Amino acid sequence: MKKILTICSLVLAGFLTGCLNDDFLDRQRLTDVSPEAYFTKPNDFKLYSNQFYNGLGNSLNWDIWIYGWENGTDNLIGPQPNMDFNGQITIPVTEAQWSDAYSRIRSINILLANTGRAKWEDIKIYVAEAKFFRAFQYFELMRRYGGVPWVNKPIIPSDSKDLTLPRLSRDVLADSIIADLNFAIGNLPSHSTVEKFRISKEVALAFKSRVCLYEGTWEKYHGKSGDPFAVAGSDGSKFLQLAVDAAQEVIKSGLFLIDKKGNEPYYNFFNQDNYSSNKEVLLWRQNNRELIQRSFSRSIWLASHQYSLTKNLIDTYLCTDGKPVSLSSLEVSDAGLPDVVLNRDPRLAQTIFYPGVPFTIDDKTGAVTDKFKYPNLLSAFTGYQFRKGGSVKESSIQTNGDQSGLIYFRYAEVLLNYIEAKAELNQSGGASLTQNDFDISINALRDRVDMPHFNYSDVITDNKDPFTGKIPWYLVEIRRERRVELALEGFRKDDIFRWAAAGDLLKGKIFNGAKFQWFVDQKYYSEGSIKYIDNDGYISPWLGTGFANEGGYKFNLDRDYLFPVPSQEMLLGEYESNNPGWN
Repeated sequence: MKKILTICSLVLAGFLTGCLNDDFLDRQRLTDVSPEAYFTKPNDFKLYSNQFYNGLGNSLNWDIWIYGWENGTDNLIGPQPNMDFNGQITIPVTEAQWSDAYSRIRSINILLANTGRAKWEDIKIYVAEAKFFRAFQYFELMRRYGGVPWVNKPIIPSDSKDLTLPRLSRDVLADSIIADLNFAIGNLPSHSTVEKFRISKEVALAFKSRVCLYEGTWEKYHGKSGDPFAVAGSDGSKFLQLAVDAAQEVIKSGLFLIDKKGNEPYYNFFNQDNYSSNKEVLLWRQNNRELIQRSFSRSIWLASHQYSLTKNLIDTYLCTDGKPVSLSSLEVSDAGLPDVVLNRDPRLAQTIFYPGVPFTIDDKTGAVTDKFKYPNLLSAFTGYQFRKGGSVKESSIQTNGDQSGLIYFRYAEVLLNYIEAKAELNQSGGASLTQNDFDISINALRDRVDMPHFNYSDVITDNKDPFTGKIPWYLVEIRRERRVELALEGFRKDDIFRWAAAGDLLKGKIFNGAKFQWFVDQKYYSEGSIKYIDNDGYISPWLGTGFANEGGYKFNLDRDYLFPVPSQEMLLGEYESNNPGWN
């Protein structure tokens, strides 16, 4: 908790970073006031709570935000493997993920400690926001470290008891997170009446469905005998039911719909400047190129981020008859980039660049002024360059020219949380699963791109899928749908970890990409110009490295699902043991 201690003397340090209103700049300097003198008016609470929104994440300059978070998974790779998956993590002395989260929690607790200084009805919205963001920060900590200390007041450095708070067990921590979210849900306005860009009741419900699905499946799949991450006495069903209930409340609100606009509705959804009237978006952030200079779309356009999709992900997409590649009678080929998208789920063509797709669009006329030909294999190393999330408008691809909105929560995730949690409960005998459950979730997503509906009565057995035979067939297909719909949105690592699936999806893996011969045939590259081509002719960026020669990822299944608590925090908290495998 070193960060907590260092900010105690500042009281409200960092406050200005979240202020969205110039009125605040005319006030007395924050370092010259005390919380007791400040928290007296509703607007004080509102202005103070603005800073919490920065904790949701930013995307500035060349950063591509969520679209790089899946690096090293079976979805997305760069020039080097992700060493977090290779058993190479070491115990740090301190770590920003720990200290920054507790710094934000302390700021939140300052607001919560001063709620008695104003009329409750006037400030309850901002108190609810604070509890939502405290839950958000603790969920970030739980995903990384498991159980952590629960701090619900501003730490006082002179109080030794505050410095040695115990680590909660992860299930108790999850209960505490849910309690904060329940408070937020009960005191936030509905999406239909909430102030623009602020948290609504439905956002809190959406996040609750995410948290509960995560914890429910973590406890279920890590609950097998001998798993060091098992939660004693719990099978996760309590949290899975809470996930269903939270998602269902969002669905029943009738406020949200899947966006189907445009000739490429899936691609178009992710590169809009303004989501104010978009019924799929629950919360988003607007960017103004005059105030915040970003090269987000340019980085995706050039692949300068150096991330590209894996063949493993490409192979996951269904054929246009609704069947996996292994079961479809349709012609499917990966011989060249134009072939990959043929007869496949349209979301694939709307996720990657392939020859002929618009590469530059005139802002004023909407005319396509340049079409994509081939990727630069020194940037998009696998040959599968993604376009999801970026705009190709001429203004957007200029340096510091992009102003696409950032989506924090969208309805599609809520639908996927609902169907997965419901199916997990059904598999455990805790809930019935019907065709209607699929119609309001997966089939609503498929309607966006005119894919055939999922039919619960038609059993699918895809022997190419690593989960087949380990979980019910319908869960295999739900996981496929989640992977495809949410590809590159930052969920894949969490999904692999909560399913305890690193043994199937990461350990011993070396991921490859497109067939190289097509690039040679088109005279874009010459034979031998790219050295990392595997025996089957696929581009394999990690080929020939010590990592590949040693057999791929060396994920430690008994240790690497959680990061170690930093050594300094272990000493400050007087903790007897670290996370499994780190003692």
